[in-house]
This record gives sequence, C-alpha cells and structure tokens, in this order.
Amino acid sequence: MIFEIFTISIDYYDELIDNLYMRLIDPEQLIKLNNLNIISRVVVEGLFSGYHRSPYKGFSVEFSQHRPYFPQDEIKTIDWKVYGRTDKFVVKEFEDRTNLQCYILLDVSSSMNYSSGKIKKIEYAKILTACLTYLLISQRDLVGLILFSDRLIDFLKPKSTNLHQNQIFSRLNNIRTEGSTSIGNILYQIGERITKRSMIILISDLIKPPHDFIVPLKGLRYKGNEVVVFWIKDPAERNFSLTGKLALTDPESGLKISISAEQSRKYLNQKISELEEHISEQAKKHNITMHIADTSVAVNKLLYDFVDLRRKIT
Repeated sequence: MIFEIFTISIDYYDELIDNLYMRLIDPEQLIKLNNLNIISRVVVEGLFSGYHRSPYKGFSVEFSQHRPYFPQDEIKTIDWKVYGRTDKFVVKEFEDRTNLQCYILLDVSSSMNYSSGKIKKIEYAKILTACLTYLLISQRDLVGLILFSDRLIDFLKPKSTNLHQNQIFSRLNNIRTEGSTSIGNILYQIGERITKRSMIILISDLIKPPHDFIVPLKGLRYKGNEVVVFWIKDPAERNFSLTGKLALTDPESGLKISISAEQSRKYLNQKISELEEHISEQAKKHNITMHIADTSVAVNKLLYDFVDLRRKIT
C-alpha cells in the first residue's frame, strides 16, 4: 500500500509549535489543519515532549507497588508478610521491561456523526485517536487500532513503527460512520483475541445501556488489562438547552419523536446528570479509568489529564 507523505518545512513547523505550544486549542480550529500527522505532532510535542514513560506493569522485574487482591489473581502473588502485619490480602505488582501494548477501539457507528456545532463527535474522536497513537509510538510502545460499529470493521495489530503509524492515520482518514453500536459484543470478541496483558482504550459515545459495556469492560480489567474509556459527548448531550418544539431522530434506529424543549429540559438534564454519575461510579468501582471527552474541550487538556493521571497511578 502506498501512503501519501506530507512534507512540511522546518520553519513552518516551528512556527506552528510556537503558536500552539502550551495552549488549549479550540477543537474547531484544530481540525482546520486537516492533517492528522501535523495535528498529532503539534498537540503531543507541544505538551508532552520528553514527558511520558512506558508505564506497563508485569511480574518479572522490579517491584512497583501493592494493590488489593482479586479472586482471579493467583495465590502465589499474595504478599503474605503484609497479610501477617495487616490481616489484608494484597498483591505485589512489578514493572516490566517490555513496552506497553495498547489497543485503541474506536466507535464509528452512525451516532458518532452527530454535532450540535461545527465539529462532529467522530472528527473529535479521530483527532484524539491520532494524538494517542503518536504519543505512544513516539515512546516505542505498540499500538493497535480497532474500528467497530455493530460489527468489527477493521483490526490492525499493535506495532510501533512509523509505517504502522501512517497506516493508522490512513485508516482514520478513510473512516465512514455506519450502523448501530454493539459495544458489548465487540469487547467480548476483542477479549478473546488479546492474549497478552495490554492497555485497552475505548473511544465511544456509549450509546447503549451501561450494563452492555460495563460488564465486558470489567471482564477485560479482571484479566489484568488496563482499561481506559474516553466517553465522547457533544455539549448538547451534556446540557439540554434547545428551545421550541423539536422533532428528534435516533441516528442509529431512525426512531422519531416530537417533544417540547421547555417542558422536557429539566427532566432530561436530570437524567443526563444521573447517567454520567452512574457510569462514572461503575467505572471507578471496577478500576476502569473514565474520561468524559466533551467535543468543546481542547484535546490538549484531555491528553494532559490522561498522561497526568497515568503518571500518578504508575
């Protein structure tokens, strides 16, 4: 496969870095760069140059920390000395020499095509995916890409080469949203394919009942994988502020309903808040890292929060 190689002068690139370095970039302005290679370099190098280190934990080299014992853990991993002192079961974690292996699961279902403004959820998700890919590959970690809707659309195995990064960017550039969302089925399929403990990053608008994805995410977590979710949300999906009589259409099922915005606003905003709180609580309960990715918030800030939290954890 032949990939188009975008070349950019050093002076122009330096000017971009100078203009964007350590700023929160409006996503609507960022997407105007219209090249994932430039966007990812500008965002990642501008904020995280020389910052991130591989945080994968295994069981083979240096001791890292203790964590609570789970029923699926092997008995031999229990630190019996700590148990003798505290009467609590804890497990030793060690830092692995191998680099991180990461799978990025990107939802490309029809609902991801929604926008109440100038940037669609899928456009924001593509930028986020590109930046995460660039960040991880730049530190020689292995990154795989999985595109899905109600079926598995594309599967790129994890690699850490520049050619592989270009392949991922090419797949992202050619994305077409389609179909409904079937997160649970996809997560179960991926769980069967992944044999080595990995970081699994799910990027989706989570348009499904919480139990459809929390249960399989919990299963991936209990197998020793690190699980991170970026919940892509349009501002209108977080704060219902529309007015007048509205005709609403479900982008996946085509179902249409008519409502009075004024009469429905209080009820809908309450339900939106309760849903966010419930999903966040379930994620925390099962050691799943949850980031709410509002498409009006700069990708820079989201990435910084992601790396900063991982630094604190590791």
